[in-house]
Amino acid sequence: MQTLVDQVAAQQRAHGWALTAIHICSASHGRAFAYTTGFTTALNVPELVVVGLRSRTACQLLNELGERLREMPPEERVRAVVDGATTRHILRPGVDFLFRALGTYQEVGHLDLSALVMGRQDFPIIQLVWADAANHLPTHPKCDPCVAAMQAWPPR
Repeated sequence: MQTLVDQVAAQQRAHGWALTAIHICSASHGRAFAYTTGFTTALNVPELVVVGLRSRTACQLLNELGERLREMPPEERVRAVVDGATTRHILRPGVDFLFRALGTYQEVGHLDLSALVMGRQDFPIIQLVWADAANHLPTHPKCDPCVAAMQAWPPR
């Protein structure tokens, strides 16, 4: 029987990257986050994490972004996935997503399968932050406070 690490490594080899969804339950609420394994090696961009969306939605979003990035010239994709940039030119017209640098795995943890599969801990992590129903990002003063709170890092 394959271990979870073996399964993620096989998926990464077959597709260029793998996705992992985690659901954290507490007495008061549940939170979910999903992340990539292999964007660093396949696309030469940081690993990405999405917090607060349903697992299926988050994984579809990360896969869509990965496919769009794969279509871009390498030098353009490296410039696209940086702290403070938006996906306006990459994903879904009319819906904004923001890249927020979190640090390296050594600094922020949580992407344990990525570290185990890649055999390193110095890879960078960027959060893909999503907008509320009015298309306000959490950095906007009119952003729905619940949407902003759902995306807090680290997830608890």
